[in-house]
Amino acid sequence: MVWPNGIKANRDASLQGPTFFTDATGIQFDNRIPALGTDMTNYTFSIPGGSGTIHVRARLIYRRAFRFLVDAKSWTQDGHGNPLEDMTNPHYGHLMELATEDVSF
Repeated sequence: MVWPNGIKANRDASLQGPTFFTDATGIQFDNRIPALGTDMTNYTFSIPGGSGTIHVRARLIYRRAFRFLVDAKSWTQDGHGNPLEDMTNPHYGHLMELATEDVSF
């Protein structure tokens, strides 16, 4: 399985993971960005021939749990009885940052 950046995965007593924190006995791996830390990732895209403008949008979305856990536990509300943002559009998580840029080529 390929994991995106910013993931902490717990493991259970049988060393299987990821698992929810209440079932965890250890950490399988943790590649989250630490508090006050930074991370830079480069992406390369092919663009169509000719010239024009491309609109680029980057979002940083925080999700409380892996989607398969949310589905397996049938979570629809947070601990305060509010709708679980991980299950609602438009972001399916907590939008932390948003950046846009128009790039001419």
